[in-house]
Amino acid sequence: MSDVIRMKLNRTNSGPTFLAFFFLAFLMFFFLALAPGTAFADQATVKGSAVNLRSGPGVDNGIVGKALKGELFTILAKDGDWLKVNKAGTVSWIAGWLTDIKKTGVSVVAASSSAPIKGSVIEITADSVNIREGPGTANKIIGRGQKGNKFVLLDSSEGWHKISTEGTAGWIFAQYSKVASAYEPPKEVAKDIINKAADTDQVIINGSLVNVRSGPATSFSVVSSVPKGSSLKFLEQSSDWYKVQLDTGKIGWVASWLTQIQRVKDALSTAPAVAKPVTIPVVVDSKVGIVVPEKETPPVVTVIPSIELKTLTTEAKGETTTINIGVEEGSISYDIGSLNKPDRLYIDIKGYSPGNVKKEFSSVSDLVGSIRVGWYSKAPDLTRVVLDLKARINYQDVLSKDGKKLTLVIKPQIRKNPSGATIILDPGHGGRDPGAIGPSKVQEKAVNLAIALETERILKGYGINVILTRAEDVFVELADRPAAPDLTVVDAFVSIHSNANNSNTANGTNTYYLRENIPDYKQDRLQSMYLAQGIQKYLTESIKRQDRGLLQANFIVLTRSKAPAVLIETAFISNPEEEALLAAKDFQRKAAEGISRGIINYLTGK
Repeated sequence: MSDVIRMKLNRTNSGPTFLAFFFLAFLMFFFLALAPGTAFADQATVKGSAVNLRSGPGVDNGIVGKALKGELFTILAKDGDWLKVNKAGTVSWIAGWLTDIKKTGVSVVAASSSAPIKGSVIEITADSVNIREGPGTANKIIGRGQKGNKFVLLDSSEGWHKISTEGTAGWIFAQYSKVASAYEPPKEVAKDIINKAADTDQVIINGSLVNVRSGPATSFSVVSSVPKGSSLKFLEQSSDWYKVQLDTGKIGWVASWLTQIQRVKDALSTAPAVAKPVTIPVVVDSKVGIVVPEKETPPVVTVIPSIELKTLTTEAKGETTTINIGVEEGSISYDIGSLNKPDRLYIDIKGYSPGNVKKEFSSVSDLVGSIRVGWYSKAPDLTRVVLDLKARINYQDVLSKDGKKLTLVIKPQIRKNPSGATIILDPGHGGRDPGAIGPSKVQEKAVNLAIALETERILKGYGINVILTRAEDVFVELADRPAAPDLTVVDAFVSIHSNANNSNTANGTNTYYLRENIPDYKQDRLQSMYLAQGIQKYLTESIKRQDRGLLQANFIVLTRSKAPAVLIETAFISNPEEEALLAAKDFQRKAAEGISRGIINYLTGK
């Protein structure tokens, strides 16, 4: 407050002036409240790693986007446990139990996400930025971006951007980039679909230049690249990947999030058909619109109807909970995964819509709380069944011989005696690969090995068999690290690393587990999540560093493990304070104690 105002308020005859002052303040507050983008509303902060935004309140509604951990939204409305929010000008709904809600009670400016939309062009703002194989400094550097360079955004994950560069994909630290131009949806998609449909489903490329890979993950080699607007023949789906056939006849896989898929059938084929004239609905940037080719009349098409689930039932008997899912047509193809905060198990039924099965079950058993059934995606159809878990569990999934019935048998987690268990410890990097190097030249490979050797000593004291991927400073190929000697049953694979970041203030501890199943390496991702939870909890308690939470990624050492597997980022070697700690014997011992306690916690099922 200025001296002039203070003097006026101190005068004995200041009544009129005082009232005028507050009347002016009230007017300023009133006009601020009516300013565009301002509202009296609560706010929601996303606490899940990547949370779906839907077109309506409930899992039955389509997914229109993603919200990353830490994003802030103004709540526009509520419907049960669902929140209506605004992201980048698009109104959508988010599950309230995956957010932290703050009651403001005051005028707030409606938050819009700073995360750019996939397909946008982003520009490097730092002088030089590393481009890596994956989202995190533990991944190999495959190139560099210079200030002013522009790239197409493919994806975002925990502060990292996946970009397209010269036909390949890489990751950069998001802090050193900005949006150069927003995503513009393709305008000639419908024409391409019409020309090439011919009784087959088509995958339409939305990204500027999309890699076609030899398998359904970024760890597979690139066999070709296709430009935006291309139409490829759809063959099958595996998690978030589509198997396609190129015009050359070559077979490969493309990331579903860089495409849209259309199920259409040309009604003008030689087979007789009665069809109602319709235009083709095209999903463009979370908004459904009708795309009509210029100077052309849309042909008569028939939309292939969805195949529906027939039954979904639950049964609780003693310590066993059973979920049965049945179909009448075709055979069930499915994937099972896990989510944390809160703990959930999900089953993705591929090629089917929910139909008329019951959409929600409550208080199913002592192991399972509620169950929700929703149409997770359309064209191709995918139904997701989500189980809220009340305790740690083991499950067995059994598909009938004819493929028409999937049974999930859920029981309490089996508690193992640590003595006799076998654990693979993987000290990251080594030999010619030093890993990250700190400001005082401490090498990550040496820190990782020291912590792993101390962890081995502690675990052996509990009678646990320990296999080290390296016991000295040697180089080991990534794909060879999860492999165990013949006839060895492995209970867990634990890879130990130290994190790094372009910012020397980044700090804390992360633990990763597998994001999606990989063909020929079926891994129980729920058990991997339990292993990650225990290690993250006890490691952060032991070393007293910031808990950065659990993350999911498809690192090669995780994808190649059939046993439950995690990758630990103990602390940031790029941070001078944490670099000094990582190099200290006492800190290495405490890290090993936390990791060991987490492993034992997992084995005993506590």
